[in-house]
Amino acid sequence: MTIEEEMKIRWSYGYDEGQAAGAAQKQREIAKNLKALGMNTAEIVKATGLSAEEVEAL
Repeated sequence: MTIEEEMKIRWSYGYDEGQAAGAAQKQREIAKNLKALGMNTAEIVKATGLSAEEVEAL
């Protein structure tokens, strides 16, 4: 494997990690907003895919 190929693989991995972290952060922001609007935890869990513990921690 050339250095260029390895750099592309590492960049791709880092990009994917960043995308996943950004998506998770967005779900937490949505959950926080829903919680502020008075939605209950069970509904927020269904809407966002976060765990009840994650929602309660917001």
